[in-house]
Amino acid sequence: DTWLSSEPLRAALAAASARVDAVRFRPQRGHVAEPRIRQPIKRTLLMRVFPGTSPERIAQFDADMCRMPDHIGAIRNWAYSHTDPGLQPTQWTHVWEQEYEKLEGLQGDYMLHAYHWGYIDRYYDIESGCRIVDPHLAHVFYRAEGDGTFLG
Repeated sequence: DTWLSSEPLRAALAAASARVDAVRFRPQRGHVAEPRIRQPIKRTLLMRVFPGTSPERIAQFDADMCRMPDHIGAIRNWAYSHTDPGLQPTQWTHVWEQEYEKLEGLQGDYMLHAYHWGYIDRYYDIESGCRIVDPHLAHVFYRAEGDGTFLG
């Protein structure tokens, strides 16, 4: 896409931040429960699974991540993807997108949920023998100005 290589865009982003990352991906799993959500909180997490992690462990991680919305009702719409380095070179391997009705859904219901801390966190915890995710993450969220989902 030409917008990504636009010099004015790159200059504006560089001036506004210390680092700019771009990823390209095709959503692989997801669900839109609330397509007409009003001004959702849009959250995106970019992460990197360590090189050399077995395909079986990655598949289990993917399945466990995608079960989060079954346990955390505040996640209204979501998509989970692997990045495609063939489309855009990147250090990131996974993209986890969610939409919430309220900020409390992200900061409370999601971040403090037992499934998140008691089950998923093992993949991220540096003291866990199950860790496969690099601790350097990109976590971005904002309230959308418009209505409707961005995920489908």
